[in-house]
Amino acid sequence: MTQFSHTIVYVADIQRTLSFYELAFGLAVRFVHESGLYAELDTGSTKLALASHALGKVNVPNGFRANVPSEPPAGIVFSLMVEDVPQAFRHAVAAGAQRIAEPKL
Repeated sequence: MTQFSHTIVYVADIQRTLSFYELAFGLAVRFVHESGLYAELDTGSTKLALASHALGKVNVPNGFRANVPSEPPAGIVFSLMVEDVPQAFRHAVAAGAQRIAEPKL
């Protein structure tokens, strides 16, 4: 049986991104590799993992599009379940999330 394990988001700064997810969504850090190039957040049975752009260049040797906040977002969505969507959205923006679109309920 195949089971979804985790999603990896390649980011420029692992520690800064971990701090953002902790502040914006209350997600705890589950694991940080000693190299500092890979980390996981505690998101339940399916992990949200972060990897550095440097590790992305190793894992995807033919190249990949780095996630850069000043450029359009990558063509992927992952969802977090919250009780109060408008409040969670405001909290994430206050924590530094970029407002791309208003939440739709």
